[in-house]
Amino acid sequence: MTMIEDIKKASASSNAAQRNWDHSVSIPQKDVDCLVQTVLNAPTKQNETHYKVFYTTDKDLIYKIYYKTKHFAVADDTTYTDNDGKTLKEYNVRNSQVNANLLFAFCDDWNQNNSRAKIHAIVDERSDARPGALIEREKQRHYSIGVAAGELILAANLLGYKTGLCSAFWSDEMKGFFHGSKLQLLVGVGVPHPDKDRTEHEETYNKDIILPSVRSGSDNEKWKFPSFKKEMSIKRI
Repeated sequence: MTMIEDIKKASASSNAAQRNWDHSVSIPQKDVDCLVQTVLNAPTKQNETHYKVFYTTDKDLIYKIYYKTKHFAVADDTTYTDNDGKTLKEYNVRNSQVNANLLFAFCDDWNQNNSRAKIHAIVDERSDARPGALIEREKQRHYSIGVAAGELILAANLLGYKTGLCSAFWSDEMKGFFHGSKLQLLVGVGVPHPDKDRTEHEETYNKDIILPSVRSGSDNEKWKFPSFKKEMSIKRI
């Protein structure tokens, strides 16, 4: 295929979240290194450092992180109270796109040694400008993480892997995995299970789903995540 065809194929593949993985295989180190370099090379405004990235191929650690994901929006009638006293719905389907062969975690960071950051620090000390400066910083963080994650998933799919993103988790419960840093986004990368539809959950069966209306088959079949069609407008001006 030509490079254009490769990019078209990879971009189409990256548009779909992979929900199950072949855990019998490992990603070669050269591919891991390539993806790490892709993340490091992602552009940010004036090269500011808005985030830090952790990655791992440790299966046990990845599973522990996956197990802490905030469950997919299929709720039962159970509620519980979190550490802040908030009443929350209990969910019973975790986000299995996280339980991949390779996992990247994008977390908050603000490198005060960056020259641009020093300018922001001065501005932040002025009470009238501080709120706007903090909002702008947060916007730039989200933009930067989005750009880096986009480059990561495209590069991974160009290498022949599948990917899945996840922002469904309680950040406080994740800090222990990332040296106290606030988690913003997880990106799973890996080899899809050869015998499963990409939407099929790795662990959850239909009988485990509390609401019958969202079950995808018989009780003893693995539950499948719903797949939604994206409607996006793009026009030449």
